[in-house]
Order: sequence, then C-alpha cells, then structure tokens
Amino acid sequence: MECSCEECVSACKKYPGRLMPQDLKRIADFLRISTNELIATYLVMEYVEDAHRKVYLFAPLKLRHGRKALIDPGQIVEAWYLTTQGQCIFLNKNGLCSIHSVKPFECREYMGCKNTFMGRHYKQKAVDKFFFNQWRGHPLNTTHPKET
Repeated sequence: MECSCEECVSACKKYPGRLMPQDLKRIADFLRISTNELIATYLVMEYVEDAHRKVYLFAPLKLRHGRKALIDPGQIVEAWYLTTQGQCIFLNKNGLCSIHSVKPFECREYMGCKNTFMGRHYKQKAVDKFFFNQWRGHPLNTTHPKET
C-alpha cells in the first residue's frame, strides 16, 4: 500500500529511509550508474546496533537548507548524524521523490499517516532490529564490536 499524503512525505524531509541490500542495484540501474557510483554520490553508511555490535547499512544522504549535504556522500556517519534532520537527496525541488518507482525499502514500507512499517505499528527499536538482521552478514556490510 502506498500513500503520498503530507504526513508520509514529511519523513523524506527529515529522515530518509534506509535501503535493503537489493535496493542498491535497483536504484543504481534506475539512475544508470554503477553501485559504486550510487554509494559515492548519493548514499551514506548509517548503523544500527544491539548490545554487542554495530551493523552498517546504506541510506540516502541528508541535505540541509539550500541542498547542502550534512556530510560527504559515501561516508560512515557518526552518532550526531543519525539524530540530525535533513532532506533526502532524492527529493526534487518540488518535494517529490525523483526515484519513486525504486525508492528505498523503508520508504516503501513506512506509512506516516498510519504510523506503520510493513503493516505493523511503527516502533523504532523493532524497525532497527529488522534492518540489523537484514544487513548482518551481508558482504557490503562491515560489522564492528560496539564501542564501550
């Protein structure tokens, strides 16, 4: 189920949705670039963690006013980045998703107006655990012991 109401689109203006591994190729193919170019130009590596490990995954770069990037694309983010709001790099000047037909998994599965993810009530910890499990052990992921 898809929705483009203001509540659903508002997430794109604050916290871009995270990708699943298979999203990388789909988005790169749509943009007619390589996966490496996609990562180096449009994405950052965010992380989710459990009590013992951090698992890294890809998400669209966040932009501030004037479309200035919060950090350089292709970088591993620091903790401050995860809580800092920023517009998704894939939003165009009209506030619409420029890759809508191949948008990231979290964007496809989140409905802000119903506060759901994959049809269930949105709970941040549960969504983080879902992404942790999807990216754990993936060849593009780097898993590190949690810093203490």
